[in-house]
Amino acid sequence: MSGLGSRYAKALISILGDMSPDDILPQLEACRDALSENVDLRRAFESPAITPQEKDGMLSALGRDGKLDEIVVRFLSLLVRQRRLKNLPEMVDAFREIRDERLDVSRVTVRSARPLNPDLLQKIKARLAKVFGGDVEVEADVSPDLLGGIQIQLGSTVFDGSVAGTLGALSRAIVKG
Repeated sequence: MSGLGSRYAKALISILGDMSPDDILPQLEACRDALSENVDLRRAFESPAITPQEKDGMLSALGRDGKLDEIVVRFLSLLVRQRRLKNLPEMVDAFREIRDERLDVSRVTVRSARPLNPDLLQKIKARLAKVFGGDVEVEADVSPDLLGGIQIQLGSTVFDGSVAGTLGALSRAIVKG
């Protein structure tokens, strides 16, 4: 978690009051995604030719449409004024990490060679919740290079039960002799 992203995320969480981070996180992720996917939108917010008042007006319109809570509009407005909107992705990541810590949530990535069916993913989630003790959010990822089996990643730790991982371990053992 970067220093800048962490500072802004902590500040945002500290002013939420009775609001849940779960209410704000999807809105922040949607804004991050919109800015990364829409080059014209990003350029508009970064352009010095568009006044800060016009930028605030654009953000306020999103709030009036009910797409964003007022606190998110104010946060984005602050980022625009301080020319920190380009740092929104790291702020969203830091916000999610802080949220996960507070709610004792483990974020796990499950990689497989082919898409896993929802029932199997639910069983994996339940088992991981028992192992890690707490709530687990599972993100499924398809990596055909695994050949078969699965990899489970929690933070920087990877539990490799894939065919590719097993073959790699066997290869290293043979080379060592």
